[in-house]
Amino acid sequence: MTCIFAGAKTIGNRSRASSWRSWLLLHAGQQTDRSALRVPHVARTIRGRDLPTGVVIGPAR
Repeated sequence: MTCIFAGAKTIGNRSRASSWRSWLLLHAGQQTDRSALRVPHVARTIRGRDLPTGVVIGPAR
């Protein structure tokens, strides 16, 4: 989610399609995905940012 709100990720990677085309609330998982922290692009984007878990992060369209 942090990458989306930072503007570094502009598309979704879900394996199933959705017909939803309006505003939605993005939420953080209950745990931090530690393996994702090793991806260079992700690591650069989230460096120095707070990574809350189990909360609504914000709206997206």
